[in-house]
Amino acid sequence: MFGEIAGPLLFKPQHMKNLVNCLAVIVPISNMPNSNLESVMERFASGITVEDTSSAIRRGNIEYYSAEVELNAKFRLYARNCAAVFAGHNTVAAQLKINVKRPYTIIDGDEELPLGDEFQSLVRCFVDTHEKKPEKKFLPAAKLIEQLSISLEYKRLTEAARLEMDELNIKCFQVLRAIIHNEERKLPEDWATRTSENKISKCLKFIAGLQNLYDQKGAMKKSLPHLASRNDLIAKEVLAFLCIMLFNANDSVQQSMLTYFFSTREEVFFMAVRDRMALSTNSIKEKRSLQTQHEAKLKESSDSKKIKNMFMVTLMALRQIQAYEDAMRQQRLSGWTRKTTKSCVKPPPKKKPKKQKEVDKMPDHKPGQGREKTIKTRNKKVAEKKDGVVSIGGILKKDKEVTFVNPLAKENEALMQDVGEGDMTIKMEEQDFDTIAADTSAFEYRNDGYIELVLKVMARMCDGQNKHLQ
Repeated sequence: MFGEIAGPLLFKPQHMKNLVNCLAVIVPISNMPNSNLESVMERFASGITVEDTSSAIRRGNIEYYSAEVELNAKFRLYARNCAAVFAGHNTVAAQLKINVKRPYTIIDGDEELPLGDEFQSLVRCFVDTHEKKPEKKFLPAAKLIEQLSISLEYKRLTEAARLEMDELNIKCFQVLRAIIHNEERKLPEDWATRTSENKISKCLKFIAGLQNLYDQKGAMKKSLPHLASRNDLIAKEVLAFLCIMLFNANDSVQQSMLTYFFSTREEVFFMAVRDRMALSTNSIKEKRSLQTQHEAKLKESSDSKKIKNMFMVTLMALRQIQAYEDAMRQQRLSGWTRKTTKSCVKPPPKKKPKKQKEVDKMPDHKPGQGREKTIKTRNKKVAEKKDGVVSIGGILKKDKEVTFVNPLAKENEALMQDVGEGDMTIKMEEQDFDTIAADTSAFEYRNDGYIELVLKVMARMCDGQNKHLQ
């Protein structure tokens, strides 16, 4: 009864979703028949007609600021292209100007480094190019390690000063990592199986000398306390720095870590590792729990056919509401993007309109509706890419319509005469019920506590059969 009364009064997509989700949970666990749920869900699954609240003032503002919107779109495109050109390709040849066919860094990875000549010039500021031995060549980088120690003493800072200090620490860790990373990138891809070669052995000794220099300057003692920072980015940089310091099982660095663990009462490293692993474990447990609850909910009723039909109706309603929300957003932003796409993108070829006789022959056409226009999504290429709008991969067996009522009362007051608003048809493809159940159970969590990086650090700590760290 509540759904039948409140359903026609709802016009916001979020309220519609809340009502559908609420009824989908309450009705199955109660003694009410499933037919009550289906009658309410059919209201949302069979088509939604809501008045568009766009006003003449908004359309006037769109026309007034259309030139600025077009210029801003060009500036954003220009900025993205300039950033890509300035940073260069993600290759060792483009970043370090050496003939090595390897990627420089892993984009969006835990050990990612900035690209571009600006960052490499910053790295070269801490390298003495006139020296050949690593102990003297990379001696200026010891200033960055000292900066990490100094920043630990500043604990009571304002919010702005703390953010600035965190940014400085992150940049210090990145430069320290990049110095070793640049030397490691000079190795061939299969260096691990060719360590007996003179060239590769010489390069590995050079990297070990650089790691030993960091270790002699107290890199372990001055960097490990930063793991206790509340900033996750700093913790990630510390873990990445430890990972590159333990590259190729450096005995000196491993011994320094062991000495630090025995000499200090603070268990910063182990607490940080435990917290990261706990965060990852909780994410995995929550994901499995949600999957188990979802699977148990599908197996509760003995009548699988009713459950299947009820689930299909609920999913149809939710997908139709989502399609309505996306269509509403397109209608709201159509005025802003009209002139931008006209100048930046080639317009699609115009198609000849159908004659009135052909429209009258359509099966869904009724007499007297010749003047009404049913406009499908304007940009078909964008609509085909975004399956959630036009072809969501749903289970509907017929076309569902989202109808917008144009506010014609104040149309003469608008500055834009060509509003271009009308009815929008949302088509959804058929899909099996098993596929839907699999899709809805695919829960993903992005924040995994950098568990992959944590495990990599722990593996390199014990690399080389270091029994004490093991």
